[in-house]
Amino acid sequence: MKRLIDLFFRHRFTLLFLFLQTLSLGILYSSAHYQRSKWTGWTSEVENTLFGWRSDLKSYFSLKEWNEQLRQENAVLRSLMKDSHFELYSRDSTDVDTLRNRQYLYRQAQVINNSIALENNTLTLDKGRVHGVLPGMGVLSEKGVVGVVLSCSAHYSTVLSLLHSRFSTSGRVRNSSYFGRVFWPGGDHRRARIEDVPVESKLDKGDLIYSSSHSSVFPPDQLIGTVALIERTAATDFLSGELELSVDFADLNSVYVVQDLMRAERDSLESLNPAF
Repeated sequence: MKRLIDLFFRHRFTLLFLFLQTLSLGILYSSAHYQRSKWTGWTSEVENTLFGWRSDLKSYFSLKEWNEQLRQENAVLRSLMKDSHFELYSRDSTDVDTLRNRQYLYRQAQVINNSIALENNTLTLDKGRVHGVLPGMGVLSEKGVVGVVLSCSAHYSTVLSLLHSRFSTSGRVRNSSYFGRVFWPGGDHRRARIEDVPVESKLDKGDLIYSSSHSSVFPPDQLIGTVALIERTAATDFLSGELELSVDFADLNSVYVVQDLMRAERDSLESLNPAF
């Protein structure tokens, strides 16, 4: 207690100055309209600035939640797009030809595990059977083709990545009906190959390669990659090429699982034909 008294005694003039300063400011604020309005304006400005900072911080930490909501909305919108529906009536029908039925259904999922450096790479998604995901469904990202659902549990699924020795799909040359076989030869996770493209296609460097209607897994016109190199064997009438993939598998977070609602009918019909 004695030390506390000594401390107050040593700083008595400073404490007295602060007391009188506070008292004078209080009297000035309560009696002078101009000073009171300036003080009120200053405190309001400080309060608004602090509120703005708080709002900005809250918005920043909510970005993950907003992004997740946007991805869910994108999945719904993709399912509603014209390309995700088939025509209910043929063009020569007397009925209204604008009626369409949904063919492709998109479900958003997060990549929770991924590999790119193996010979056979896979992904794990946070969606499974209870979410409607089944083996054989296609997987896309905003930038293009990712892979095919390999197996499912109740709440998770594994995906056979495009970067897998067993992956193969049909790739169509932009602005044409010519197509070839797209696969990953191993090595660089940013490169794949396309082969067996007819020489009449005039395949050239820089051409875009999309999924074709020959695939029963992916909707048509989903980007696969860009032709980076052209090869031709003199003894054949086919071209081969190296593709720069549109999807960067080293930076893959959110994907869409695509369900073709007409696939069972197509598979059933094609199974009756030995040519397929």
